[in-house]
Amino acid sequence: MTTSVPAKTEERVLDEPSFPVVYVTDLLKAFVKAVRAHQLYLPNNPMHARSLEAVKESFAALWQHTDELDLAVIETRLEWEGRVVLDEGERTSDNIAWLL
Repeated sequence: MTTSVPAKTEERVLDEPSFPVVYVTDLLKAFVKAVRAHQLYLPNNPMHARSLEAVKESFAALWQHTDELDLAVIETRLEWEGRVVLDEGERTSDNIAWLL
């Protein structure tokens, strides 16, 4: 007796994002760096101030394209419009997605 195996379906094809994904990834990278800088440095340290400024600039760039940002939190990664925009891999106290 033989059984038929269904043909492999193609990966889910995503629509074009509403704006370039680089704005979201840049924001999240800056945010992660700012969180780590907040943990490591005192508020009067230049690294602390620079990281906060980078987050402000990233948010300003993003808000020029949208009024809101919907992120899906999935274990150790963040997704936006079906795309992985932050994946830190491990379940650690440094992983923003895992903390959320």
